[in-house]
Amino acid sequence: MLCPEIWKFPTPACKITHIEKPNWCQKTCQQRTEILALLQPIRMISVVIPANKPNCLRELESNLSVNSSLLFRVRQLPLIELLKNEFVEAFVKRGTLYAVSTNINLESGGCLVITPQGELEMSLSRETYQMVKGNLDDSVISKRGDMVVIKLDLKSPKCREQLGHVNLAFDITLRWIPPKSTTTKENNVPDPQVHGSSIAEYLRAVCRLQVENVPDGYKKITRTEECIPLIDTRNPFKDGEQAYIRQDQLLEYIGVLALDCNAAPIEYVSSYRLDECKKKTDTVTILHRQGVITPEEADGSIMRLVELVGECDTIPWVGMHVQGFSYTPVDLIYRGDQGVSLNQDSAYTMVITKQSIFWSKCI
Repeated sequence: MLCPEIWKFPTPACKITHIEKPNWCQKTCQQRTEILALLQPIRMISVVIPANKPNCLRELESNLSVNSSLLFRVRQLPLIELLKNEFVEAFVKRGTLYAVSTNINLESGGCLVITPQGELEMSLSRETYQMVKGNLDDSVISKRGDMVVIKLDLKSPKCREQLGHVNLAFDITLRWIPPKSTTTKENNVPDPQVHGSSIAEYLRAVCRLQVENVPDGYKKITRTEECIPLIDTRNPFKDGEQAYIRQDQLLEYIGVLALDCNAAPIEYVSSYRLDECKKKTDTVTILHRQGVITPEEADGSIMRLVELVGECDTIPWVGMHVQGFSYTPVDLIYRGDQGVSLNQDSAYTMVITKQSIFWSKCI
């Protein structure tokens, strides 16, 4: 196995933000979700709790495990179907659409994402781009590494004018959230025919495509005899205090557990060793939720964790690691000597204590 030094992957620059818990809680839901919307769509939320307290965790587990979203996957969905006026009017201009390509071929590099704002972004190899460039304006094209990124507004008629001739198809996972107020034209009452699965019904009935139902993923992991770092609950991460773990170390430790790495002191690439600090051996509970998760849902998880730390005296801190999708055409960087362009790690990690929230994110 190659050691990490040989990979020569650049380490993403990170910024740690300290927020007093009352200041975060006093923000409106909209203000908090605007901050969290910097990373979307979200692929996975992982919660790390340095305890195994069934009574305290029951409601949190229920919130994370509930199948709250309807996900669908379409194999080789023609791009032209996403550009049609009836699709845009029904699912882009109304409600909120999340779409991200899956099963990416790194050799061709073709991937796609549709943002909640209705923007279509594609990352294409130069060979594929030569076949589709046609009527594309220079203003919608940018080059990153060996890839060409195309960014268009699906709500604009110019999008269909520029891409209507393109013969491309992607494996795509979709989630459509209907508008909050959906009424019939006759009597202004809620329309029961509009729901999250309407997009799947449209693709099956109108586009004649095979649509798969994708269940939300939920997983609970309990790690016994885990080495858990301690913090000074009266004054977490006090400057100059060497006995307790530093905030950057704790954030890294949470990321290690969320990614299911080995935290034991053994010399493997997948292992992680805590520096000398106060620690105890106890059970750690890790909860994973996978799917296409919205910033509003991430905010709901954060606020529930804030309540959990306040309610349970035996839980000094909790951590949350939020992971975006890989291989999306957003923030592409060039890595290595093999000409592979990958999406930079899109993630942030939080530590929530009784007094504060510490947030580490890539910049």
